[in-house]
Amino acid sequence: MYVYFPNNAPTESNDIGDQDNTQNNLSSTIEQNQHSDQFLNYDKDIDNLIVDVLSDVILENKDPFNIANNFIDYTENYYPEENLFNNIDDVSDAIHITELRDTNTNYENNASTGDLCGNKLEYHQLKTANIEPLVNTNAFIENNNILVNIPEQPHTSFDKNNECFEIGEMVNYNEKNSEEREIESISPEFEVPKELKLTANLYNFVNIASVSLVSNIYENAIKKINFDEENLLKNLIIEEFGDAIKLRGFDQSNMNLSRTYSKIGKYILDITSSDINNIMKFADTPITPGMSISDIKNKCISNKIFFDKLHKSCKEIAIATDKIPAENFLHIIQSRVGFGAKEYFDANVRKISINRKNKFSLLLKYLVVNSLLGLPRKIKYEIENFSATDISNGLFVQLHGVYITKSFMRNMLEIYAINKSIMDDDRKVVYKSFYELFKTIKENLEKELQVSSLLFKERVYSPNDRIIKSITKYLISDIANIYFGKKSILLTENADETLPISFNQHRRYIDIEDIRNFEQRSNPQLPSTSSNASEEYEKHPSATRNISENTIREELSKEFTFDDCTFDDCGRYVLPEELILISGSYIFNYKISHTLANVSIYEYAIMSIEIDEKGLLKSTILEDFNDLIEFKGFNKSLMDISLTYSKISKYISNKSSPYINEIMKDTDILITPGMSISDIKDKCTSNKIFFDRLQEHCNKIEEDVDETWRKDFFTIIQSSISFGPSNNLNFSMKKISCSRRNKIYKALKFLIVNVIRNLPLKIKHTIGNMEPVDILKGEFVFTHNVYLTKSLIKNVANIYYINRNLSIEDPIIKENLEKKLCESITVYKETTFKLSKSMAKLLADYLLLDMNNIHYSDKCSMLVASGPAYHDKQPPASNATKEQHFGNKDNKITFDKNSTQDSWGIMSKLFSYEPLPSISDPQATDKDSQKHSLQHQVKYKIPKELKITTKLYSYNNIYSAKLVENMYEKIIKMTNFDERKLINETMLKVFNKKMEKNDFSESNTNFSSTHSNLRKYILSKVSPYINDIIPSSDVVIVNGMSTSDIKDKCISNRVFFDKLYKYCMDISEKIDKIPHEYFLYIIQGHIRINSGESLTTNVKSISRDKKNVLSTLSKFLILESIRNLPNKIISEIKKLDLASISEILFVKLHGTYLTRSFIRNLTKTYPADMVNKLLDKKSILEEKVKKALTESVVLHEEKALAPNEFMVELMTKHLLSDIVNFSLKNKTKPTTDDKEPNESRKRKADEQLCVSHDA
Repeated sequence: MYVYFPNNAPTESNDIGDQDNTQNNLSSTIEQNQHSDQFLNYDKDIDNLIVDVLSDVILENKDPFNIANNFIDYTENYYPEENLFNNIDDVSDAIHITELRDTNTNYENNASTGDLCGNKLEYHQLKTANIEPLVNTNAFIENNNILVNIPEQPHTSFDKNNECFEIGEMVNYNEKNSEEREIESISPEFEVPKELKLTANLYNFVNIASVSLVSNIYENAIKKINFDEENLLKNLIIEEFGDAIKLRGFDQSNMNLSRTYSKIGKYILDITSSDINNIMKFADTPITPGMSISDIKNKCISNKIFFDKLHKSCKEIAIATDKIPAENFLHIIQSRVGFGAKEYFDANVRKISINRKNKFSLLLKYLVVNSLLGLPRKIKYEIENFSATDISNGLFVQLHGVYITKSFMRNMLEIYAINKSIMDDDRKVVYKSFYELFKTIKENLEKELQVSSLLFKERVYSPNDRIIKSITKYLISDIANIYFGKKSILLTENADETLPISFNQHRRYIDIEDIRNFEQRSNPQLPSTSSNASEEYEKHPSATRNISENTIREELSKEFTFDDCTFDDCGRYVLPEELILISGSYIFNYKISHTLANVSIYEYAIMSIEIDEKGLLKSTILEDFNDLIEFKGFNKSLMDISLTYSKISKYISNKSSPYINEIMKDTDILITPGMSISDIKDKCTSNKIFFDRLQEHCNKIEEDVDETWRKDFFTIIQSSISFGPSNNLNFSMKKISCSRRNKIYKALKFLIVNVIRNLPLKIKHTIGNMEPVDILKGEFVFTHNVYLTKSLIKNVANIYYINRNLSIEDPIIKENLEKKLCESITVYKETTFKLSKSMAKLLADYLLLDMNNIHYSDKCSMLVASGPAYHDKQPPASNATKEQHFGNKDNKITFDKNSTQDSWGIMSKLFSYEPLPSISDPQATDKDSQKHSLQHQVKYKIPKELKITTKLYSYNNIYSAKLVENMYEKIIKMTNFDERKLINETMLKVFNKKMEKNDFSESNTNFSSTHSNLRKYILSKVSPYINDIIPSSDVVIVNGMSTSDIKDKCISNRVFFDKLYKYCMDISEKIDKIPHEYFLYIIQGHIRINSGESLTTNVKSISRDKKNVLSTLSKFLILESIRNLPNKIISEIKKLDLASISEILFVKLHGTYLTRSFIRNLTKTYPADMVNKLLDKKSILEEKVKKALTESVVLHEEKALAPNEFMVELMTKHLLSDIVNFSLKNKTKPTTDDKEPNESRKRKADEQLCVSHDA
């Protein structure tokens, strides 16, 4: 850089003190070069300072005098090494010394100052010059006779060796406004080509108001700073707790204090974040097209303006922090110190001595203050060590498929905030309609996008017009989604531009009321919704009715697509119309609501991960139980703990699934026509964005696992370990010795933490080794003989869910579903294709039937039993009309697809069949039974040669209450109704003094009896109502269903849960009237200690206040649990594995697994007293039992199948013998369970309490 200062610039001289000679030499040199093109070549440090001054004027448009004063500090030292503290006690003194040193610094002229005097003279002359605050830089340059001659460069670059900026075309910098300057400075070489498609093809909502989208690179650097380089905290812990640590045998080198350092970073980030954001408004790193990641990194490091202001701000914050009492920092330290992944040391600072508390609090305060004083230096160091990924994540954000600068996001949020304030208050609206308001937002966004930059393949580019247009549409929808909730606004060029047409691919349906409400907000002159709204609405037919009947249908029929949609370019990958892959007859398929339809390939891969590659858990169990295994003579090589590994996989999947689903909303792979299975696999394994985000969440999951109690892991270990056929080792984790339990716990937790820590790599490796069949299971759902993408199944389910309260017979739903299917992907011969139109129409009918069957869940069995055939063998007569045949040949139904009524006339016909006759309906005719019998479905029937039922008879008490207990009662007994542990905390507080007196540890207390009493009371209240609902609304298990299908049907049994919810509300109202003192008996009488001791807790002898606390808590938990019981049951069913589902719904009798509902209906239909009357007519009883078995199902290899003739004959004899034997043994005994009278007495007592309380 060459700079000419005729009036106020000193020359470089060895003798800096000789200022007169310097000025004379400068004047003579100027006179010699006035008529030439030569300029003085100054020292680069001075040049750099001048450029910083000019850049600061341009960026901030402030008074240059103040800027000059600010830059004097640079000549002292840019960031002095301020390690001010030798010990903790020097914290406050050091801050005052620092402040004193800053205020007393003077820049005197002496030989040791080097260039300092010259620089000071230059700034002094600039400061004393009579210059007004600047409007543009040219005036400042001309008034001070500053001539700048800089070589032409297309972009701003950073010279790392000379540590200075070279800014191209400085002379004409302010002749144009900022937008024109940015646009003209963009070289066509660094503009995204028009043919390059970067934006996403489909819109997904992005919460643009999220803080994570605008987090800056400096905040990211703070999160990675090492705040304790000298390990002061670690040394203090060893000093104070060294003996206890050595006593437990922990390795001090493995001490993990990451949580404490993370809290320090969070504390510093909280108090500096606002200052950083304010500084960045004027001193953000400029990013221009053509820059690489390394260029951006160098610019961030050399952003002197930012670091100088941050340095001063941090000093002020450090002074304020020093005034805070040291004890306020004590919460930062972690309560449990980890020593590797296996051991923990409890160091609860709240319970240590005051002397130790003071030491820790002073040290923590020292770390915070010292980190604040050196924060700029530490940030700079971390950014220097950043990888390319860290730089891109810090400065760019993925938005609708493209990486755009976060500075654009911050500017966009300002636009959104201004316009949101206008939208929130209708009185402030100066626009004629919301369309005009959004149109203004659109224009502002386009202007910001034109001067923004994108990152593509580690190079910065400017967006082209197509990207600007697409991103603008998406952002408008994001803003509308935030303001209007689930609805969103799509700005079109049609006449009705204010219509809230949904832009979200998951919601494209609105009703007339939505339009009317929106029109009233946009046009206040329209009538408001009131009691006379319908009458007023009829008076304005042209304003709204035309919209609802014409525009809505037209807009909803349009599908949002881009001109660059990849589907349109894949015409050769469309299945031919002649090829019909769909099955010719309709069979109800549960997979539209199946849990696996929502399981992504990454979650599917987790279940296949190799958990214990080195056999750590297996060797630990063999070592612990070696003596017992050798004593029983088991072969160690046959040891099978696959169930434990399966539970570990399920535990990890449950922990990570919410994060995976959240990440996949923006990072899911796009499957296009023409891709092979290997192409899909490669896309999944190369989804770098997904795996990077998952790794961040895995760190959080690991912290959660560290805080999990030991006993929560014990349920993962299987209680029975197989060593070959009939060789099982049975044990309970609760009953084995503490040493064995600790060893198994350490190995188990190590495996879980290790898998979670490396989960992205393991998922990637597992997917890479998957067979094509597994890839298909992970990405597609096989239904109706075709493969459909899981994203399509989700959309179909969303259509059903959104319209669950509307008429599903609306043809708009079918039209939209057909269009979704026409753009969907299927797999044929391991290649992806688009569905043909004929297949899309046929499949739309099937999926609509599936949705309707889910809606009418109590009629699902009828559809499968009757098997309505869907014949489509004849070619269509014309494009306009097509005949479809439902049912058998004698009962054809034809309809015109263009007719709304006829197109759904099939539903009324299909659902006109009578329900399946059950065992509780002995009056059903043989004709009806034959009509609906399931035995004709040979496909799902036990083979004749398979004989499961035992030939030898052994008595079974089929009237036992446990045998016929329904699923919901069993789940209630397993449910924890106090997940927040309110009972534990409250009882510990109430009996705290008594426990301390007996020297009992709080961690070893057992309150299981109270929880059991709570469950028993809830069960006694809801059990009668559940038994009333079950006969009409229980899950119907039909042959062909797998265990997973049964589980999904139990979860989606809306009819049952809706009825149960109403009863629960009634029960809770009655309980609410009972005084809380009545519920004191719920509290257990003794607190058991795990060591075998117990503490008597006589609630009658405690004070009234404590009684009120316990009784009120008991009543509160009962009311809360009953009100949320349906959701709680659904949640518990989801947690059950398939083996538990089978155990709950089926019972093994005479070698055969029969449904509990069958046994329950059988015993209710033929009680013992009725059997005595039918013994004389044994043939009638035998015929009815045989008929009931014929229509029932049995479980075989996790599949519900119809029994064969041999099983029916043999099971009939065995069940008759059970009925007769029970009748003969219990002639004088009641057949009901002994608990029922007690429960009835309790219910009567509650009712009497209610009555007395009301009186």
